[in-house]
Amino acid sequence: MIQLTQHPRHTKILPIPQPYPQTPPTTHPQNSKTIKKTEAPMEIIQLKHNTPLWKQTIDFAENSSWTPGRHIAGMLRENRFTDWEAFFVATENQKIIAHCSFLKEDYYPENKYSPWISSIFVTETARGKKLSHKLIQTAITFAQSKGFTKVYIPSDLKNFYEKCGFTPIDTLKNYAGDYDTIYMRQI
Repeated sequence: MIQLTQHPRHTKILPIPQPYPQTPPTTHPQNSKTIKKTEAPMEIIQLKHNTPLWKQTIDFAENSSWTPGRHIAGMLRENRFTDWEAFFVATENQKIIAHCSFLKEDYYPENKYSPWISSIFVTETARGKKLSHKLIQTAITFAQSKGFTKVYIPSDLKNFYEKCGFTPIDTLKNYAGDYDTIYMRQI
């Protein structure tokens, strides 16, 4: 910084004295703070047929660690969805980390309930972020927009869907011969 001083015969430019530079404070482990890494925003997107994300979802399902992944990839590949059915994906950093479907019929010879929230899968590395809950809520909002007042989820998980407001109402034998609990929620 500079300072102008007036003298009767001339103007003189003098430097303004600056305070001595401060030395940085010493940090001690007990005083240091951990800076949290900011997470990339997570998005839930309804898939649109024949888009790059649709094709990416087919690959994701095909290579999933979840056994029904190949079946889901086939459904997507053949676009086996009615006009009111939907498929949702959760992405983070433009990478698919979870998905769920909203279907008229599910994997049961005796389909006495509809509509279904199904195919809920979260990658192992993305678990613990309540993505299943967020996907279910997205599907419920979609169901309400289509005029539905109830939704159903098939599962062999105990107590998980009760936390999402669902009630077990039935047990159905699926095409593989296994039995799943059917959960229902009024919306």
